[in-house]
Formats: sequence, C-alpha cells, structure tokens
Amino acid sequence: MATTSFVLRDPDADEETKVHLIVRFHNQRLVYPTEKKVHPLYWNPNSQRVRETKQFPYYRAFNDRFDEIERAGKDSVDSLVESGIKRPTVEQVRERLLSILFPKEKNEAISLLGFFTKHIETNRSVQKLNTLKVKQTTLNHLNNYAKARKKRVDFDTIDLDFYHDFTNYLITDCSLFNNSVGKYIKTLKVVLNDAAEKDLHQNLTFKKKSFRTLVDDTDSIYLTEEEISRLYELDLTKNSRLERVRDMFVVGCWVGLRYSDLAELRSEHFVKEEGNSYIKIRTQKVYDDVYIPLHPVVESIIEKYKGQLPRVLSNQKANEYLKEIAKAAELNSPVIINRKRGNERVSEVFEKWELVSTHTQRRSFATNLYLQGVPTITIRAITGHRTERAFLSYIKVDSKQHAKLLKTHWEQREELSLNAA
Repeated sequence: MATTSFVLRDPDADEETKVHLIVRFHNQRLVYPTEKKVHPLYWNPNSQRVRETKQFPYYRAFNDRFDEIERAGKDSVDSLVESGIKRPTVEQVRERLLSILFPKEKNEAISLLGFFTKHIETNRSVQKLNTLKVKQTTLNHLNNYAKARKKRVDFDTIDLDFYHDFTNYLITDCSLFNNSVGKYIKTLKVVLNDAAEKDLHQNLTFKKKSFRTLVDDTDSIYLTEEEISRLYELDLTKNSRLERVRDMFVVGCWVGLRYSDLAELRSEHFVKEEGNSYIKIRTQKVYDDVYIPLHPVVESIIEKYKGQLPRVLSNQKANEYLKEIAKAAELNSPVIINRKRGNERVSEVFEKWELVSTHTQRRSFATNLYLQGVPTITIRAITGHRTERAFLSYIKVDSKQHAKLLKTHWEQREELSLNAA
C-alpha cells in the first residue's frame, strides 16, 4: 500500500515555491515536483493543501489538482503491483505516474505545439488572463513561423539555429522590438521547462546561455505632482465613467500599489492606528502587510465614494479611458521613446497623454517621492522592490533632475552650517 504527502520545496522561501508529491512504497520514496507553485504564506502544512483565503483566489483549482495528483500517486503503485510487479522501482512508479497524469492521445508522443496548447488550457483557471494571452500569442508566433519558414517546430528541433532564426523572424517579419521578442522567448522557455519536468523531452538546449531572453532598458513616463493635480482638478462631473477612472488613477499615484492590488482595496483596508489613517493591505507580490499613509487627496476621494473606492475596470479599458482623460487635461508635452529592434535603435516622439497607463500611477508615486528626497528604503517598503538596483532602474529620473537633487543637497548643507554658526 502506497502512502502520499505534499511538501513545499522550500518552506522558508519568501516567494512562490514548487509543491512536491512524495510517494512512499516498499521502503522506497519517489519525489515528484508538481507543476504548481505556492507561496509558503498560503500553504497549510497540516492539511497539505492551499489555504482557503481570498488572498489566493485560485485555491480551489489548486487543491482539486492536488487531489488528482494524490490519487495518481497511489494508483501508480497499485496498478503496477496488480500487473504482477511485486516490488516496482522508483523509475517504474514515476513513469506510471506521468502516464496517468498526462495520458498520450492514441499512444502517440505529444508534439511541442500540441503540448503548448494543452499547457495553456491546463492553466486557464489558475493563471492571470494577461499571462494566458502572452502564452497564446507566443504559440501563434510559433505556428506562423513554421508556416512562413516552412520548418517543423518540435521538441527535437529546438536548437541554437532555431533560436536565431525565430528571433530574426520576430524582429524582421513581425517588426517586434527586442523586449517583445524577449517576452516570447521567455514564455517559450517556460513551456519547454514544464514539458521537460514532465519527461516529455530531454532537449535542454533552451537552458544554454546563448538561448537568451532579449531585454532592453525601457523609456517609461511618470507624471509630476503638478500634472497629477491637473488631472484631479479636471471637471468630469458630466462623465461618471471617466471620473471614476480618473479618481482611481489619482489614488494610485498617491499610494503606489500595483493595479491588481488597488482592485482588492475595500473599506476594511482603511484603518486608523495611533491617531493616523492608513491603507493596510497584504500585497500579491510582497506577501507582507504594507502600511501606506493616506494622502489628503486620497482621503477626499474615499469620502467622495462614502468610504469606498470607485469600481476598477479591466486594465485594457482603464488604459483606454486614461488616455482620453490625459488628453483632455492637455498633457501634451513631447516625449521621446527609444527602443531597439535587433541592433537598430528606433526613436519615436509621442505626446505625453498617449503614453499614460495604469502603470504610470505606480511609477509616478516612486519617482516623485525619490525626487523629494524620501529614503529609497521607505519607498521600497511600499513598492516591493527587493533591491536598490531594481528600484533605481524602475524610477524615471534624468541627469538634469539628478543635478538638481545634488544642488538641493548642497544648499541644505550650507543652510545647516549657517544655522549652526
């Protein structure tokens, strides 16, 4: 009789970690890394399942999958014994487990593109819509590449020649910039790794350094406090649709939360402790309680909506409306955006309103506080950037603004010296 249990690969991790199934049988032990990752905060070691909490909305789908994996673990041993193998080996159990969890249709080996499709469907209930969209677009590019180049794309054809030809196709035929190319290569590597862990192939070329994900520095905008005020003072009383989006955007500029975390804010997140008003929330990526003091503008918006915040729209719709609002507020200063397509640097000029998005609010929060001299460790406690380097690459401060910061620092030191004298 086989026994099973689930454990976290790293129960002390401060990020999501793999869940492993352990199957014990005949004094042997099989450790099978499942395809699921869970943050230790949401794992119940007693029930060996994900905690049932609103902070982890996919707990039902995850726990249902763990039930399937557990049954497969026990059945893999029992079926081998019933077939006449009295003491199956670990490898025999692993092979049977995989065949139960991932049955091959008509006994034919599944192809890369077929597995890619199945991978998307399997994760449809547990991954964010944007993640699934990127995966579907990656699959579409692979199918289109195979037709355009008249080449077979499968596990055994993924080599460095494929890598260079596919990236060249994305750059030249699809006119994609390097960061977009990198996004699709990264997604392909995720799927290839998932298939490798399921023993569907042994081709690990995608893990070589040369099979790299292209990444370029991006030029992103932020709004100054004056521009945020201009948005807030815009009269939108005759258009409640735009007014709600504007108000939520302004809140984001003063609290620094990700759009996904803003969507979770409810009246219970607005607390008063020691005479001060805060937002207290456990964010999705930091997995820790974050306290954010309420700016007067945020307090006025909460009061306007009677202790709540306006309803959050989808990211896509909100971005569409934000551009309409920013244009009405005449945020039309020219902005030069530099990007790379292969080795070619492409510069494009936009009016600022064309570049405003939901992510602008968070970047505006961090950059404005940095320019005011707030310690980076204080800002990072809210934004969730784990390193100084990651934070400094995130904010948007040009050389002229750095010069102004230095000049202000000298003036403050001189003023302190004069006061001391």
